[in-house]
Amino acid sequence: MKMTEIGIGLLGFGTVGKGIHDLLEANGDEIAQRRGVRLSIRKVAVRDFAKHKSVDPSMLTTDTLAVVNDPACQVIAEVMGGEEPALQCISRALELKKPTATANKLVVASHLRTLIELARKNETGFLFEAAVCAGIPILSSLERGIAGNHIEGVTGILNGTTNFILTRMKDANLEFEEALAEATDLGYAEADPSSDVDGWDGAYKLSILASLSTGQWLNPELVRRKSIRQISKSTIHAAAALGCKIKLAARFSNSEGSRMATVEPVFVFPSHALFGVDGTENIVQIEARPVGKLEFRGSGAGAGTTASGVVSDLIQMAVDLKNGHQGVPDPILGDLSIQRNTTAPAAFAVVINDDSGVDLNSLERSLRPIQIVNSHTFFSGTVYLTEACSKEIFVERIASASDFAREFYEVLS
Repeated sequence: MKMTEIGIGLLGFGTVGKGIHDLLEANGDEIAQRRGVRLSIRKVAVRDFAKHKSVDPSMLTTDTLAVVNDPACQVIAEVMGGEEPALQCISRALELKKPTATANKLVVASHLRTLIELARKNETGFLFEAAVCAGIPILSSLERGIAGNHIEGVTGILNGTTNFILTRMKDANLEFEEALAEATDLGYAEADPSSDVDGWDGAYKLSILASLSTGQWLNPELVRRKSIRQISKSTIHAAAALGCKIKLAARFSNSEGSRMATVEPVFVFPSHALFGVDGTENIVQIEARPVGKLEFRGSGAGAGTTASGVVSDLIQMAVDLKNGHQGVPDPILGDLSIQRNTTAPAAFAVVINDDSGVDLNSLERSLRPIQIVNSHTFFSGTVYLTEACSKEIFVERIASASDFAREFYEVLS
C-alpha cells in the first residue's frame, strides 16, 4: 500500500493535545500500515513554551493562526477548549479548505449551522466525534451507521463528572459539596464546575446529538436544564427507598407531538439502561426506525478516550486527502423547534420531608386527579410515586402544592 504523510496542525497541548501526541507515537506505525497514511504533527499552538520543554521547540508557537495558516499543516485538530480563539481558528481553517477536527462541544453546539455551511462552501471536511462522549463512536454511527433510519429519541448520561458525583453521594453517603470536592481532587471536575453540575455540558452534547439526528440545528439554549446542586443525601435516600438511583439524564424526543430536549436529574429504576452506569461512565441509547434500540457505552472523558475520538476523525480526513476528495458534511436544514409542554405520559416521585407536616391526604388532594400508586419512608421523610400522567397536568397540579412539595423528579423505568 502506498504511504502518504499528512501534516497535522495541533491547536492546544493540554491533557487532550498530549493525548493525541502520545496516541500517534504509540499507534502511528499501525495506523500507517492499516490505512496508508502517516499522521505527522508539524506545528503545535501552546499558551506557555516553558510548560512543554520535552517538545521540539521549533514545533511550538503561541500564535494559533500561525498553525492554521502554515502550509505544512494540511489537517487541523482543535483541542484548546473555550469559544475563542477556537471558533476563529476553526473558521479560518475551513476557509483555507483545510479539513478540521475538534473536540469543542461549546463551539460545535453553538455554531454548528454556520460551521457546516462554511465547510460545505469550501468543500472541505469538518468532524467532531470527540465533542460528544469522547471516544464513544456515537456521531459517526448517527451519520453513517444508521443514516437511513428515522431517529425517534436519544437518552443518555453524557457527563462523567456529575455521574461520578451522584454515584459517590449514594455509595459513600456524601452530601453534594463533599462529592464535588472529591471529584475536583481526582481531576474529574474543573475549578469552576458550573458547566457540568448545572447541565450546560450535557445541553451542548444533546444539542449536537439532536442536530445530527434530525438534520436541523437545536440551539443549546432551548434545552431545558436542571442543576444537581439541590440534590442532598436526603434525596439520594428517597430514591433508594423506591429502589432507584438518581442520574442526570439527557433526553431528546423526536416523536410526533412530544419533541422535547431536557438535561435534568431523574429517578431511575433497575429495569432502565441508565441504572447500572456509574462513576465517570457515559451511555447513549438511540431509538431508531427500523433498526430499533441501540446502546453505546464507555468512558466519556480523559486524555486517551478523547484523543481516540479526535484521531479517528484525523485518520478519516487524511485518507480522504490521500484519495483526492473530501467528505463534505451533510447540510443543516433550518432550526429545530422544541415543545416546552408535551402530552407524553410520565411517572413522578415527590419527596416530602417529615418536618413539612404534610400527610398523604393533603398530597392526594393537591395532585387530584393524578393518583399516587406507591410510597416509601426513609430516614427524613416519605417519597411518593405517581401513576403515569401528562407532564403538563402534573406540573400544573404540583404548582398548587408548591408550599410543601418543592422536590419532585420524573421517573424512568
